[in-house]
Amino acid sequence: MNELNFEDSLTVKIKKLSENIWENKVDNVDIDKWLDNFTITNFDTDIDKQRLHALYLLSCFMYFGNREIREMLKSVFRDKVKHPLIKSIRKSNSNSNNFQLINSQYLDSLRKVRFIGVGNPAESGTHLLYYFRQENNLSSKLFINQSEIFNFTNNENGVVGVTIQDMSINRYVFLDDLSGTGTQVIKRTAETIRTIKAQNSEAVIQYVALFATKEAINKIKEKVDFNDVACIFELNDTFKCFSTDSRCFPTTVNPSIDKSYLEKMSRTYGKKISRNDVDALGYNDSQLLLGFTHNTPNNTLPIFWSVRKQWQPIFKRYSKLS
Repeated sequence: MNELNFEDSLTVKIKKLSENIWENKVDNVDIDKWLDNFTITNFDTDIDKQRLHALYLLSCFMYFGNREIREMLKSVFRDKVKHPLIKSIRKSNSNSNNFQLINSQYLDSLRKVRFIGVGNPAESGTHLLYYFRQENNLSSKLFINQSEIFNFTNNENGVVGVTIQDMSINRYVFLDDLSGTGTQVIKRTAETIRTIKAQNSEAVIQYVALFATKEAINKIKEKVDFNDVACIFELNDTFKCFSTDSRCFPTTVNPSIDKSYLEKMSRTYGKKISRNDVDALGYNDSQLLLGFTHNTPNNTLPIFWSVRKQWQPIFKRYSKLS
């Protein structure tokens, strides 16, 4: 198979991906604009080779659309909230099968749960709560911002007092779309969890991400006192684009594709369009090829999402304003 035929096969594959999985977010015009980014001749004068490698990388991109995200959110509620509550209720009632009894106590237990997005209200973790509430038919009263957990008061000496607003709440579920390193989750939740636990030691506090790396899960477990840390889709090292066992480069990959060349190319362009060199292959070298219907995480290679220095993204990232 020659390079022309291989390039054609990649184009056909990407077209099918866009039509069937990527929600038609990418067309030929978008692809051409994106490929026109790859023009650094002091990296390689063979622009066609660069474009072919970029096209191959695009064919490896994983995209989770609206339907997939909503199904995962159903799974979060069912497996991490509803079923554990019902299991606990049955256990406390001698494993009763009395539907009316179980349902009544379940609804009472659910009223004592609060769902919270990780980050501020404008970020993707909190954005998911709208879909989560819709898909699981939940009352809006069960959803709060992180700041709404507490009452803040000042005494006469100007000392700030922090108390839990509603002590009847006995379960807090922190919901996130992705944790690639765990750093942001720890930064945004650790102090909140410590404060809750200090005032209500019986509270069950959960962190659930739709996607997370094993590294992130382990780091969060170590640094934050959650009762449960989990994800629906765990990203092991095979999802790291240029890792030894990367699923993007099987032994059957076309001989036209050179993994080391593609890594060097991605890093060269990544350095050009990232804020610092360590993020050239995604935040803190995450090396993911992952996008969602609502946004593209910064853990993904910047060549897919950056808009810095007039770069034309293929899956644009909508960054938070600070």
